[in-house]
Amino acid sequence: MKRFVLNYAAALALLLAFALISVSCSNGAKNGTEQAADTAAGTPVAEPTEVPAAEPTEAPAPEHNPVICTVGTVEFRLSDFLRYYEHSGWMVDYEDYIKDRLVEDGILLSKANELGITLTDSEKKQIETIADSEIKSCLEYIEVDPAITDPGEIRALKTEALEQFFTESDKYAVCTVDEYREDLIRYYSNSKLIEKLKNSIGDEIVASPEDIEEYCRSQTASDKEEYKSFPSIFANAYSGYIQGRRAVPLYVPADMFTVKFCVIECENAEDIINNGSPAQYSADRQGKIDEITARLESGVNLGEFITDYVENADYNDSAVFTMKADGETVETNPLLGLREHGYIMNGQISHRYGDSFGAAACVLHYGENWRIPDSVSSEPAAAFYHIEFFTTTDGVRIAKVEEFFGQYSGTYFLYISEVLPEGEVRIDMNDTGSEEYRSLAKYALYQQRNDHISETVSAWFAEDIPYSFDDEFLDDYCENTLGPGSGIYPA
Repeated sequence: MKRFVLNYAAALALLLAFALISVSCSNGAKNGTEQAADTAAGTPVAEPTEVPAAEPTEAPAPEHNPVICTVGTVEFRLSDFLRYYEHSGWMVDYEDYIKDRLVEDGILLSKANELGITLTDSEKKQIETIADSEIKSCLEYIEVDPAITDPGEIRALKTEALEQFFTESDKYAVCTVDEYREDLIRYYSNSKLIEKLKNSIGDEIVASPEDIEEYCRSQTASDKEEYKSFPSIFANAYSGYIQGRRAVPLYVPADMFTVKFCVIECENAEDIINNGSPAQYSADRQGKIDEITARLESGVNLGEFITDYVENADYNDSAVFTMKADGETVETNPLLGLREHGYIMNGQISHRYGDSFGAAACVLHYGENWRIPDSVSSEPAAAFYHIEFFTTTDGVRIAKVEEFFGQYSGTYFLYISEVLPEGEVRIDMNDTGSEEYRSLAKYALYQQRNDHISETVSAWFAEDIPYSFDDEFLDDYCENTLGPGSGIYPA
């Protein structure tokens, strides 16, 4: 009787995701924007090639994972080739493409070895922990007979299932969990070596005041061209900037503003979304909604409203506005940027945080006759979404609306926090301590370092470093095992 169940298609997708993740072992996985910011700030951040290759080991390559390439003293196995194949196998000429990438990786690893770049004991331990964690996740995905309760037997059955998966797949060159662990460690080790190599290149680079001014001029022109027609792109850039992950945007399109809010969440969001059921609130939550409404009706100024409700965790389910800084900065807690400035909004991106939320925000900004762009409804948005409006004693409009498809599902009370002036953003180059200048300096330095790294790496690639492939094996494997690339990028 079969005592384990493995959904091969789902497991394959999961395992491929593990195989293609590039992790910065010192700082965790980060997107490209976060890497740019951290690198410019002087924090080592990975900038590996698409998939780092393997370095030579003392253990001979097993028959099912042979050495297929040598670049200088660096050996590459079939598993290294297959890592690239998983995201480039659709190409008609994927074999040549992967060979080029392996040569590049081999050159970088050879340079790391030549320059004496190694991993610390702490980095090695961290890599082993990552590999073990990925294997644990793979094993947890596999189901076994629920009648089996012995942990050792469960582990053995799951291991057997995973190894069966490896053996039956053409996309892996490992047969055992131990081989998979070794392959992961080689992968992450070389990813870290390439990261450290590239970070070592730009250590001596600095951005002069002239470099910063030139970066400002060129970036202003670029931002204007991009953001003027696409407020959504500006919104992403601005949100990244206030959270410390992007450079200051140097052009602001028309009608950009930010909103802040307090929200009382409902009890049955999933049922509302799936079945269209009416919102349900506990007596306590409904009481809070009624209290805020009555306070707005009777009269309250904006400062009191913010203190009593927006920044009060007893009334606001959004932790963004109620959290305590406790000495943190945007660098250590990016959400502080949202707390200070609010959520960016514009009529063309009214759906960004939910349709009714966006409609309420836009009516506050554009007026009560504002209609949803391209809407089939003839009603103004205020009527369509049953938005209520109040005015504080100091003249600030506050909208009340229910939203069930945004970050929080429930009743919102929102107001406009800031209106961003349209046009080019002027930076005082003499005010070197301003937030805007420091952002410019940070990214100007990143660009300088990135350009220097690219030039250095290109020079290395031009060197005459010997390499060779087992073309007979690879040609046969690509033709008869992997098959031809479709030439169609996968959806």
